[in-house]
Order: sequence, then structure tokens, then C-alpha cells
Amino acid sequence: MSTDDYPMATVQVDSEQFASKQRLAIYEIVNGMLNLVADIQATMSLRPEPAQIYTLIAISSAQKFVRAPNQSDFTGHTPLPVDMIGTVSRRRISDITGIPRETVARHVRHLMERGLVVETGVGKLATPPGVLMDLAPTGLPERMMRETVTLAQKLVRLKVLEIKVD
Repeated sequence: MSTDDYPMATVQVDSEQFASKQRLAIYEIVNGMLNLVADIQATMSLRPEPAQIYTLIAISSAQKFVRAPNQSDFTGHTPLPVDMIGTVSRRRISDITGIPRETVARHVRHLMERGLVVETGVGKLATPPGVLMDLAPTGLPERMMRETVTLAQKLVRLKVLEIKVD
């Protein structure tokens, strides 16, 4: 069955409901985010600041692929080819997070020693190919998906999100 055979769904914010239930909705969103962050930290044995840096590097590594026009061959957990992996610099990490550059550099060195981050060129940081495949046995990717679904369900129950199926 092709993806064209499935019904399309649109998810929208109900602004009135959100305004009336904003505190509850924001609580659920932030709680879900904290659960995700705590799971990443625990699974990867990282403290908060290195986890934030690692997550930013991981997102940057995937960004080039996500923005590519043809992604169909690599939508699972198959490692991306090197030319589809994006990078980020220590300076950019510092600018985005507000963490001092020297601290970023120290955490990056530690992440590199653990094999969680690689330098693909001068100052170009990325996660090594195969991260999703390596994480699959830990269950982290699926737990992240389940946490996201749980959050969406809570927001639908609060009626701040509406799902419309075409």
C-alpha cells in the first residue's frame, strides 16, 4: 500500500480552547519535553549541559537530510551517506545555547572521546553515521515517539489540538 492510499490528517490549534486551557496545555508540553530530555540523558549517560550540546549536534547532523528534496531512501534508521550529514561548529553551538565556547569545547572533547560526536572537517561537528541504528536496541527512538504521541493525545483531550482527517 502506498502512502497515497492513506487518508491525510491535518492537526490544528484551537486558539479559543488553547486560550482557556493554556496553563494545562503548557504544563503538558513542558512535562513531555522534560520526559524526553531526561530519557536522552539517562540512555546516553549524559549530564544536562553535554546532553544539550549533543542534541544540538544530532539535530544539525540530520538537518541537511531533512531539507533534501528526495529523502525516500533513508527514512528508516539506515545510516546516511556522508554527503547528506550536516554539521555545526563549536562557535555556533555556543551562540545558540549561550554556553561559553571554552565549556562547549570541553564537552565536545568528552563527547568525541566517547565516540558520540565526530569532526568531519576543521570545526565541523556531526554525529557519526549509524546513530539511529546504534540507539535502536536501547529503545530510545521508539520511547521518544511514544512520548510525543502521548503528548499529542493529551492536547487533543484538552481540545487545544484538533485532528481533521480528509
